[in-house]
Amino acid sequence: MAITKNLKDLGALLSGSVTDVKPTEGWNWIQKSADVVHTEISQEFQDTISEKDLYVALPPTERKLSNFFTYIVPIPSAPLEKVIPVRNQISLPEGEFLRKKEFHITALGFWTSELLERAIEFSNDDEQEKVKLSEKINTLLSQADFSFTIDPNSIKLVHNKEYDSEAVLNKKGKKQYESEYTIIVDVKMPGMDELYGKLNELNLDLDLWKPATHITLYIKQNDEATGYGIGITDFAWQVEGKAFPAIEYKPLSLSKYKKLQAQVPSPKKNIELTPELKQKVFNKALELSENARPNRDAPHLLAVNFYMEKLIEKEGGNPRILFPSADFHDIGWVGLLSKGYSHGQVMSMQKEHMQAGAEMTRDILKETNAFSDDEIDKICSLILLHDELDRISWHNAQLLFEADSLAQIDTNMAKPTFDKTSYWYFLRRFEEKRAPLFKTATGKKLLAKLLPEAQQYLRTKM
Repeated sequence: MAITKNLKDLGALLSGSVTDVKPTEGWNWIQKSADVVHTEISQEFQDTISEKDLYVALPPTERKLSNFFTYIVPIPSAPLEKVIPVRNQISLPEGEFLRKKEFHITALGFWTSELLERAIEFSNDDEQEKVKLSEKINTLLSQADFSFTIDPNSIKLVHNKEYDSEAVLNKKGKKQYESEYTIIVDVKMPGMDELYGKLNELNLDLDLWKPATHITLYIKQNDEATGYGIGITDFAWQVEGKAFPAIEYKPLSLSKYKKLQAQVPSPKKNIELTPELKQKVFNKALELSENARPNRDAPHLLAVNFYMEKLIEKEGGNPRILFPSADFHDIGWVGLLSKGYSHGQVMSMQKEHMQAGAEMTRDILKETNAFSDDEIDKICSLILLHDELDRISWHNAQLLFEADSLAQIDTNMAKPTFDKTSYWYFLRRFEEKRAPLFKTATGKKLLAKLLPEAQQYLRTKM
C-alpha cells in the first residue's frame, strides 16, 4: 500500500481540495516558518529585559509520544510572563481574548503525527520492529534540547479565515471547538531543527517539515471554545501558492501589546431585561408552546422559567441571554410530534427540534428589535445545543441545562405525558445521563428534592 510521503499529499488526501482565497487587506499569509521573523530587542525592552531573561532552558529529559503520536512541549508560565505579561483577558476590535490555560510549543502536531503513524503502520517491518521504531522516536524526543529564546518583537494576531464554529472530532473522538483568532509569540528553538533532522533520518521515507515554533498566548473568547487554537503548526504552509487553510496574521507592536495589558477592563454594562420585554418574550414562547408537544411544552415552559429565575438569583448570569434561551429552547417541537408520542420518538428527534428552535428564535428576536446580533447569536447557540450533554461547558449553558432538567422532573408544575413504560425509560436515562452533570449548588439542592418525587410519582401515580 502506498503511503503519503509529505504534508502536501496528506493535506490533499484529507481535505480533498485546497482553498483559493486571498489574505485580508493589511494581513499576511503564514507560510511554513518563513514568517517567523526575528528582530533585535527593541529599545523599550532593553531597559527592563536582558538577553538572559529571554532564554528559557528546557534541557533533555524523559519524554514520550502520546497515544496519537503527538507531542507538545509544556512551557512554564513564570519565565514567559517575565518577558511578556499575559493577563487573563484583553480586548481588541476583533473581540475579547482569553489567556490560554496552559502554554506549550507543539513539537509533533496532527499532520506530522499522522505521517509518522501511517509510515510505521504500513512499513514492512514486523510488529516488534514497529515498537522499536516508536521507542526510537521517544528517545529522540527525550534527547532533544527544547530550550528556546523568546522573541518579544514577534507578537502576532492570527486569523483563521476558514474558521468553523461547528465542533470537530479530535483524535480521541471527542468534540472540540477551534478559535477564530489567536495571539501568538514566536520563539527561536534550535533543538526543533535538530529533532526534525533526526526524524527524517529514520528509515520511514518521509520528508517532515519543522513547525513554526511559537506559543499561543490568547484565544478569542467564544461560548463554545474549549481552548483549542487554530493549529498553526499543522496548517502554516501553502500548497501550490494557495493558502491551506487560510491562516493570516498581522503584527502587534510591543507598545500596542503593552497598552492592551495595561488596560483596566471596563465593567460590563448589564443592559436591563425590562419586565415588559421579559413578558413579551415569554408570551411569544407560550403562544408557540401551545402548538408544540401536546399538554407538555406550555407547562414545561412555565417550570423552566421558574427554575431559571432561581438559578440566576443564586448563581448569577445574564438575564438577557438566559431568559430568552429558556423561553424558546423547546419551540422547535412545533409540528414534530403528535399526541401519544413515546420517549423513543422524543430522543430520535432531539437534533431536529434544536435546529428548528434556533432558527425560529433568531427570526423572532430580530423582529423585536430589542436584542443585539451578539445577544441573538449567544441565545441561539444555547438553544442549538441544549440537549447535547457533552457540549455543556460554560456557565450559561450549564444554567439552561439545569433549569431545563429540573423542569423535566417537576411532576407538580408539568405532569408527565409519557405512558408508564416511557416515563420509566425517561427517568432511568435522566439518572444516568443528566443527574451527574449538575454543577451548581442551587441546582444540586433542587435535584435532590425533585428526583425522588419523580420516582415516587412513577411508583404510585402511573
